[in-house]
Amino acid sequence: MLHKKKYRKTNIINNLDCGNILPQFFKIIGPISLGLMYHILKNDYTQLKEKFGQNLRRIRDTKDISLREMAANCELDSSQISKIENAKWDIQLSTIFELAKGLGVEAKELLDF
Repeated sequence: MLHKKKYRKTNIINNLDCGNILPQFFKIIGPISLGLMYHILKNDYTQLKEKFGQNLRRIRDTKDISLREMAANCELDSSQISKIENAKWDIQLSTIFELAKGLGVEAKELLDF
């Protein structure tokens, strides 16, 4: 009788070598601010979400774009965007690109805070 190996569900990031993924990440989004890097390295995700949300709202307000207009330009709901701005929603890298598309900016601009 063959025994099937049981695999634990793990976050794929835990299985990646940071030496390999970080250069690819920076190639996609470009250089990031020291403030962002500080929060990532300190595992300070609550404050990171707050800073990201504040920056997102600042850019949206500067461009005079409403939540509904932004939602119409990307594949996110206005309530999701509001939750991101208020640090109530965990986001993925793909979400950052959708938000950037909705604002008409590059993704790295959202990470420059």
